[in-house]
Amino acid sequence: MTKYFVTTLICLVLIASIAWSEIVYVNCIIGDDVTGERGNPDMPFKTIQKGIDVAIDGDTVLVADCTYKGAGNKNLDFKGKAITVTSENGAESCIIDCEGNGRGFYFQSGETSESVVSGFTIINGYNNWGGGICCWPSSPTIQNNKIIGNSASSGGGIYCASSSPTIEGNEIIDNSATTGLDLTGGGIACWSSSPIIRNNKIIGNSAGGGGGIGLDNFSSATVQNNEIIGNWATIWGSGGICCDDSSSPTIINNTISGNESPFGYGAISCTSYSYPTVLNTILWENNPEEISVDGSSEIDITYSCIQGSWEGEGNIDADPLFVDPENGDYHLQAGSPCIDAGTPEGAPPDDIEGNPRDEFPDMGAYEYQGVGTGSINGTVTDVAGDPIKLALVIAVLGETKEKAFTDSEGYYEILNLKPSTYWVLCIKRNYKVGIRKAEVVAGGVTTVDFKLREKPD
Repeated sequence: MTKYFVTTLICLVLIASIAWSEIVYVNCIIGDDVTGERGNPDMPFKTIQKGIDVAIDGDTVLVADCTYKGAGNKNLDFKGKAITVTSENGAESCIIDCEGNGRGFYFQSGETSESVVSGFTIINGYNNWGGGICCWPSSPTIQNNKIIGNSASSGGGIYCASSSPTIEGNEIIDNSATTGLDLTGGGIACWSSSPIIRNNKIIGNSAGGGGGIGLDNFSSATVQNNEIIGNWATIWGSGGICCDDSSSPTIINNTISGNESPFGYGAISCTSYSYPTVLNTILWENNPEEISVDGSSEIDITYSCIQGSWEGEGNIDADPLFVDPENGDYHLQAGSPCIDAGTPEGAPPDDIEGNPRDEFPDMGAYEYQGVGTGSINGTVTDVAGDPIKLALVIAVLGETKEKAFTDSEGYYEILNLKPSTYWVLCIKRNYKVGIRKAEVVAGGVTTVDFKLREKPD
């Protein structure tokens, strides 16, 4: 009896927790006379902090499209709640403008991965630690945000102290840590932290040291599937990732390119008893060189593409053949030496775009998908709308001619066509020839219907 009573009680608690979860609506474009009410879409709150304050564990604070400024819309504090704060339509349409005074979010109450911030653009933040977001100490989930143009003495975009947040799917761009005393981590700075940093684009950030990512004081980050591009250090360390003071990150399947440091090394630098592990990663065209390791540190690099070479199993020194790096496209071209050159041991199951990695994963953030093919289908009828069977349909591209016949319902399908523009011809005895132009895209289906007229007697 006791067993069944406990089971029933647990079920009731779960049902109650689900029933009590609500959506808390926030919309800054409402009249001053509107008083918000939890769970009521017709009575939204005017500031994001008000929405957070009334939310309880399990709630979602849904923030409408707007540019949010001023008190109640920056230095946002979850206060330890396990809630999701998310935009209604994505980061492009929901902006937190810190106006050069304060940061977007401040996690300081031991938040866990169940505290989620998602889908915001955070701009113009300024603070000593974490211009865009600060975790101190806490471990929230920070995902699908655009963190752009913020500054701090450490962690221009994101700062983590004694924290283990999950930072994934964000664009962390043009942030800086170039004033004050610390000057580390233009994009992300970590002090005594073990974050998961994956599937992000960390681009064009600057700092005294560690332009993209700065890891300090026993930080053991997992850094995987990121683009770390065009960041720079102005005083010391590397432009890409700086490992200092016994920090030992695991760096897997990243593309690290175009980073600079006039006093250190472009891609990765290791100082003061740091021991990073690097796997399946591309380090290419960083300036002045790719890697720096001082006498107290070691770096273990395997199955990686490193300009200038580096000792380690499976390492190569060959142009990775990016599609268009000048315009920010770091996918791999067909024939890249990085295709199938990685190891599955420790590789993430998917790439930065969510494409699955196979048993022979590629080096870098992107798994090569090939050119891909498309198809053309449609129906062939007479002017009365009756189907015409056994009509011949031909897709023509130069000397290439792919064909199919219609079935009894007048339907045809031509598969495995290379993406391009085709002329499509439809031929049937005693009918005039039909001609159409069709654009075929990779993975797409283009529908081309024909209505044929009979030839005059």
